[in-house]
Amino acid sequence: MKHEPIPGITPAPAWRRRWCVEVLTGLPPAILATLGAIRLWTDTEHPGWWLQGAMFVSFWMILACVFKVFLALRSDNDETPDRALDGIRAAMHVLHAATAQACGIAPGRVSQHLRVTFHRVVPPLEAPTHIEQVVNYVGGNRNGAGRTFSVSTGLTGAAVRTNQPHLLSSAAGSDEEHRRELVVTWGYTATQARERLPGRYSALAVPIGDGPGHLPIAVVYFDSDLRGLFDEPGAYQAIMALCDGVNHYIHERYRP
Repeated sequence: MKHEPIPGITPAPAWRRRWCVEVLTGLPPAILATLGAIRLWTDTEHPGWWLQGAMFVSFWMILACVFKVFLALRSDNDETPDRALDGIRAAMHVLHAATAQACGIAPGRVSQHLRVTFHRVVPPLEAPTHIEQVVNYVGGNRNGAGRTFSVSTGLTGAAVRTNQPHLLSSAAGSDEEHRRELVVTWGYTATQARERLPGRYSALAVPIGDGPGHLPIAVVYFDSDLRGLFDEPGAYQAIMALCDGVNHYIHERYRP
């Protein structure tokens, strides 16, 4: 099985798609073969079987080129960012439901109280500067895909820099106090702190790596408006075990 890096949500440019490569490599020989057949058609000095052979080769190369481009188009359509991320999206839904169960959130209130999403580390992995949210939040208003964040701030940035889980459990008495906490403790700018969804007093960022001891290639992010949601040791360990399962999947499916 071929392993690919975790894709972003922006489609690859045309010149990087398989159909474009097949056109660029297959079309010129087909054109040359066709021109050769036309040249023999007007040249009476060569025997007729030369023309027949040239026409057969020309037809064969054109047919092969069209067939290869068709297969490449199908392959490209199967590997669009939306489809390539289906496995991660499904994993986040399972993780969301299992985390809610582990944390004791009442059924029917899960989407309101818990959000989960997945960020990829934008290459180069050896010296990353940003992460990209590649799927919408599961829970909450289910948005956010396509946003990028610096690895120099926040829980997710700390998880990438240290390759360790990071937990936020705020005791702030108000959203304003919580925003100050984000600036002082987690390195947010005042603007970044204001842009965060208010009232998320519990958060957890868990790095995902390509095997033991390797650089992180992604981060799973949880947040909640319930205070201390991830503090209980049993719930925390359950979440770590669930993320380990996600880690195994990412290791099998994607590789930088």
